[in-house]
Amino acid sequence: MYNIFHMRTTIQLSEELLQHVMKETGAKTMTQAIREALQEYLEGRKRRRLIASFGQYKDWQPDIRRMRRDRDLG
Repeated sequence: MYNIFHMRTTIQLSEELLQHVMKETGAKTMTQAIREALQEYLEGRKRRRLIASFGQYKDWQPDIRRMRRDRDLG
């Protein structure tokens, strides 16, 4: 069972900043612009964590056959 929560809140943003985000994202509403900006921010954080982890697993031996099989199933 999934619980989906929607939250309405008031925030203070520069109108110029919000208009710039809407233009860059192609968002038609302020809500969509904020949602897309937050999503992109989180994806950037994930990428930075992934990049930072390179070289951290020196003894890791990938199972190429399993990885290919899993890739082909997905």
